[in-house]
Amino acid sequence: MKENGINGLYNGIFPKLIQTSLYNAVLMITYEKLRVFMKFALLYYAGNQNNAINEEFLILMCKYYK
Repeated sequence: MKENGINGLYNGIFPKLIQTSLYNAVLMITYEKLRVFMKFALLYYAGNQNNAINEEFLILMCKYYK
């Protein structure tokens, strides 16, 4: 505080802001891609089953993942 004054407190805030923003962007993209993959994997699995329970499951999955 004596050497840099008030500006010394904000020295590392810009790199931290960039790191946090990039981390959140990568996390969001990964989450969205994983969510879409799981949707199609579950729908594919349920579509290959031939019974009434899986038809209801397909309907619920389609409504949930709109």
